[in-house]
Amino acid sequence: MFFRLELVLHLYGERVLPFDVTVARLTGELTDKAHAAGHAPGFADVAIAAPAGRHGMTILTRNLRHFTPLDIQAIDPFATLPRPRGLGETHGALAASQPDGAFVQHLLHVQNKAQR
Repeated sequence: MFFRLELVLHLYGERVLPFDVTVARLTGELTDKAHAAGHAPGFADVAIAAPAGRHGMTILTRNLRHFTPLDIQAIDPFATLPRPRGLGETHGALAASQPDGAFVQHLLHVQNKAQR
């Protein structure tokens, strides 16, 4: 476990936001506000939302429903992906219905076929 933490800090250390007293207080405020509105957010979601809110950042997530009750700006970066060029209507519909990893695999397959 310690090795993983050190690896993350080595790779992303300047991007890690502190969880200090100010963020801890904001975590409590966000939790209370969500509970008052009838929501029960998990600690992990609030622990992500509080530093983002403290630093005026937007959360990028596929799970908007986890962050909506916290009143922190969150967007799904995959919700409005541009339509792939050069693929027919069928492929475009396929792209919209597949998870991003499957779509990337599909694009690589199409690209490899075109190069042959």
